[in-house]
Amino acid sequence: MASPDTARDFIFVEDVVDAYLNVERLLGCGGEIFNIGSGRQVTLKEITDTVVLLSGSSVDVQWYAMQDRIWDTSLWVGNVDRSKQWLGWQAKTSLEDGLMQTMEWLKKR
Repeated sequence: MASPDTARDFIFVEDVVDAYLNVERLLGCGGEIFNIGSGRQVTLKEITDTVVLLSGSSVDVQWYAMQDRIWDTSLWVGNVDRSKQWLGWQAKTSLEDGLMQTMEWLKKR
């Protein structure tokens, strides 16, 4: 795995679908950019710790097993202000709830 400090803007898939269901509100907004995300950075350590806690796993995470990608950045977070303003949308699912729902979905398959 990469550095535990690498951060991303994780979002639950149902929140993304919800945003796209509001896309008709963007008619006439050609050329504008709208980020769909949580607006919150979460480190790989935080998400890994949360998965381990929620799953009850005793896995020993091996950090730095993957080399950094030269084109990558360690911090990514979306500015969701336009999505809130134009779509009337924001992510509703917390990281913990999204991970729990994902784990339940995976257990059923």
